[in-house]
Amino acid sequence: MRSNYWNLIWGVLGAIIVISGIISGNLTKTVFGFEMNAWIYRSIWAIISLLSFVSYFKRRKEEANQK
Repeated sequence: MRSNYWNLIWGVLGAIIVISGIISGNLTKTVFGFEMNAWIYRSIWAIISLLSFVSYFKRRKEEANQK
């Protein structure tokens, strides 16, 4: 079975990025040399984080049911 902890790591990393982005209060974010609206950037990371947490808990539940 694939490592389940990578999903947890990506989820926590995404949550940290979203929270730090809100605290910093910048209106734009530079990504790969392009300026991007900060809320779009935060939304992308929030989606990545949410999907990673969902995947983590799904796999965790499946592993618990197999035992």
